[in-house]
Amino acid sequence: MKRNSLLYTSLGLFLLTALLHIFAIAFSVYWTLVWFDSVVHGFGGMALGFFALWLGTPSRETYVSPFSFQMFFLVLGGTLCVGLLWEFFEYSAGITSLLSRNYVPDTLGDLAMDVVGGLAALVYTSITRKAIFS
Repeated sequence: MKRNSLLYTSLGLFLLTALLHIFAIAFSVYWTLVWFDSVVHGFGGMALGFFALWLGTPSRETYVSPFSFQMFFLVLGGTLCVGLLWEFFEYSAGITSLLSRNYVPDTLGDLAMDVVGGLAALVYTSITRKAIFS
């Protein structure tokens, strides 16, 4: 996958995530379809994964390097950090409460979907890289 494609894909996925979130808030989808939150976190994690890969690829390189542990930890760390910041935002804004019995499972599920989405971006990029050069 070309380096600039990572940025464009990331921006497109960020836009999709934002639109899904706005739709879910406007039509109470988060409260009627419990699984929808996981879908939104998955797309958000994927957007973060592509963005982390774009950041981790030197600008002089046209194509993204094949899978490496450095890229793995960059994607994993990036998605976890932003996911944790989002969960902190939800807590600070009063969207979630520590007193809710579902707080811990919901937060862990959200973080897991962030990471799954980010790693999906890494796997996709690694597969397309191999397809380009094989």
